[in-house]
Amino acid sequence: GLPQIAKDLGASESQLHIAFSVYLAGMATTMVFAGKLSDVIGRRPIAITGAIIFTLASFMASTVENSQSFLIVRFIQGIGAGSCYVVAFAIL
Repeated sequence: GLPQIAKDLGASESQLHIAFSVYLAGMATTMVFAGKLSDVIGRRPIAITGAIIFTLASFMASTVENSQSFLIVRFIQGIGAGSCYVVAFAIL
């Protein structure tokens, strides 16, 4: 899918390879805070908020028009995913 995304955004594939790293950075950053926050206010609100953030960011990613905006939205997706990920592990 990356070649098509690059074509749609007018960017090179090499510019978008960083999208995965940006996603992981958002995810890792959030895990630090979401775990502690889920202990304080509960796991359900954190999981629901993370899912909403991820869903909205996914929609936004489908509408962006340049690679810089795409990378920002990928970071936001990582934030949502990180919230869900850490709660899932806490429940297990």
